[in-house]
Amino acid sequence: TVVLIVKGLCFRKPATSASAKNLNTIKSLRVLRVLRPLKTIKRVPKLKAVFDCVLSSLRNVLNILIVFVLFQFIFAVIAVQLFQGKFFYCNDASKLTPEECQGQYFDFNADGIPTTVW
Repeated sequence: TVVLIVKGLCFRKPATSASAKNLNTIKSLRVLRVLRPLKTIKRVPKLKAVFDCVLSSLRNVLNILIVFVLFQFIFAVIAVQLFQGKFFYCNDASKLTPEECQGQYFDFNADGIPTTVW
């Protein structure tokens, strides 16, 4: 509606909403209806106190989150150093190194002779 009024006042053309772009703009403003319940925070003092407590605790939660992410990063770096490539394996269980894991092997459960892959 705002777009239609501005077009009607500024451009002196018929202010119609024939284009889909105008309709999408108006429809996207409907998302702001979600903010209507926030008006009740001003009206109810106890709810305002709870909301203020939640906002003030967000700072502490953010600090704890930063410490948690730092610990995760430290342990991730240590794990990469400790396990460096030990989780790689050959699909032929009798081969232990990448140099040995070459060629083909016989598997009773598979059809044909599969190629070894590290």
